[in-house]
Amino acid sequence: KPGWLTLEILESSAIEDLFTVSQIIIECRKLGVYFSIDDFGTGYASLTYLKSLPVHELKIDRSFIKDLASDLQSLAIMQSLVSMGQAFNLKVIAEGVENDQQAAMLLKLGYELAQGYRIARPMPSANVLDWLNAWQVFPHWQLVEKIKDAKGLALVAIIAEHKAWVEMIKRYVETASKELPPLHPSECRFGRWLQGEGTSVLGMHRDEIESLHQSVHVVGEEAVALKKIGDIQSARKELSELEKLKNQIVSIIEQLISERGEELFSEEMNQS
Repeated sequence: KPGWLTLEILESSAIEDLFTVSQIIIECRKLGVYFSIDDFGTGYASLTYLKSLPVHELKIDRSFIKDLASDLQSLAIMQSLVSMGQAFNLKVIAEGVENDQQAAMLLKLGYELAQGYRIARPMPSANVLDWLNAWQVFPHWQLVEKIKDAKGLALVAIIAEHKAWVEMIKRYVETASKELPPLHPSECRFGRWLQGEGTSVLGMHRDEIESLHQSVHVVGEEAVALKKIGDIQSARKELSELEKLKNQIVSIIEQLISERGEELFSEEMNQS
């Protein structure tokens, strides 16, 4: 059937001779063959060439998915790419999904298609049909809802920022990294957000999260100090406590995101 065969082309190859590639795609489309741009985002992407190529699918490079839950830039890029795909009426597939955390973040951003080891590993062609017939979406994935408003997305972004701070402390303790995040609570991005927009967004949870955030910095700074004097074992104990504090903050904010989604759903129902 038309559309059953999709050929992947690399973004870098597609723009070498845009006119010729475009004409080939047009002729193949007449035969029912579709085209996908693979590793999208790693080349010299532009809206001009994307508009010129009659492809039906974008496959977002795995480099943007790898640290999605703790990298604010990757989060912003992935949010932009799914919106761009919708604007161009293109399917958007996230490559390299290897765990539930990445999958949940993509679902929250509005991604519906993905590939990666969390879904399936490479297999012999003879096994594909059996796998396809047996495949079912994981129940816990079905519970993840797309975030529909700017405030909800801002909360997702601030979670990523908080996780990134903690990950930087961990790398400093566990590796030879010399890079450190701001150690004073009012200087990190999460702290600045707390003092500004976060005050109204968090509501009754503001003081609780502020207290946890202060503790995060105290523990993080202690871990750094212990690493500097060579007491790695004690520093790792502080990292364990840091992880617990991080999870407490994330849990509260994720609950707020969930409540925000329920409020929007109720508003939509009332309007209808």
